[in-house]
Amino acid sequence: LATMSISLAMLGKLSISACFNISYIISAELNPTIMNVAVGAGSMWARIGGVVSPFVVYSKQLWLPLPFAIFGGCAVLVGVVAMALPETMGTDLPETVEE
Repeated sequence: LATMSISLAMLGKLSISACFNISYIISAELNPTIMNVAVGAGSMWARIGGVVSPFVVYSKQLWLPLPFAIFGGCAVLVGVVAMALPETMGTDLPETVEE
């Protein structure tokens, strides 16, 4: 159980790091006219997640797999929500706020 726990934790850390970096690219691509606001909002939520995540570890006192369920549930939720984002490949992006 310890090896699997460490492996899943490292996979989660890898995924979180990748998502953190990808959030800058996606927010800048989807909102080119208000890029600073979009990147700032994405960064804010990432920082909040970074602050809250150590406290989730303490939830294992309630139920041992609960931290994995919380992090996994959040990852699945974000994946489902990301499917609703528009595809921007081959489309003209707005150049001004009015567009």
